[in-house]
Amino acid sequence: MADIIGTLNSDGKTAKKCLSGGCKTSTQRNKQTKPLCLNEDKNLLKEKDITHQIRNVLKTFGIFHYKNHGGLGSAPGLPDITGCLKDGRGFWIEVKTDKGRLSPH
Repeated sequence: MADIIGTLNSDGKTAKKCLSGGCKTSTQRNKQTKPLCLNEDKNLLKEKDITHQIRNVLKTFGIFHYKNHGGLGSAPGLPDITGCLKDGRGFWIEVKTDKGRLSPH
């Protein structure tokens, strides 16, 4: 039995995602969808997939945000996503999987 939390459609919108290995590709509004499975043995969601899902939700609600791309010259410890709510409050999101490690910064 598959636990469903959503999938990413080909147009980048979130529908349903599978939490176990019993996922099947489905369609929504005549668009092919790609299931993302979270199975302990295989197909673990990667941080980039989780980040993409979070950004899709933020876009849906019209919340200003951007992805911090680390690289040469970037400060250590920057969060993955930085944003600002409509009331002016800022937020920062650091995405980690079960196997991810936080930096000491």
